[in-house]
Amino acid sequence: MKQDDSVIPLASTYQTKVHPHWVDYNDHMRDSFYSLAFSLAVDKFQEETGLGAEYRKRERNTVYALEFHNYFLLEVKMFAELEIQTFVLNSDAKRIHLYQKMHSGGELVAICESMQLNVSQRGTPKAEPFPDTIYRELQSRIVPAEYLAGLMHRSRKLDINNKKREQ
Repeated sequence: MKQDDSVIPLASTYQTKVHPHWVDYNDHMRDSFYSLAFSLAVDKFQEETGLGAEYRKRERNTVYALEFHNYFLLEVKMFAELEIQTFVLNSDAKRIHLYQKMHSGGELVAICESMQLNVSQRGTPKAEPFPDTIYRELQSRIVPAEYLAGLMHRSRKLDINNKKREQ
């Protein structure tokens, strides 16, 4: 049974609007600014989960984005209000798998799925496990399994899937 993903628990919510310099020659939000809005929502999520500025200073760790998959569902115009919800699909000792939904005017306009990595900033950057308190917080925010089947546009391998081209 498909779940209503509008009621998924444990979301971090970020709100912004489409700024004039985010609009392209098609009179809608430029594709790169969807990524910016999703990234700013990740920043808010990090603050809420203990991975924000204090964490970076205290632990000398940060979180890198390893991969972003954006799905553009509807165009968004200048000054439109945006609300982005960020959910944890999974987490292990060093990584966070996030799922984000962008709404405008009550409509789902874009989705992003990403993989984040905890990285030590002491010396040469390298992957490092989260502190126990952060790890437990992330684990507590994992979306319950009964909601996973209802999530739209889960990431998949990018592939044109053509037969070998003949020259």
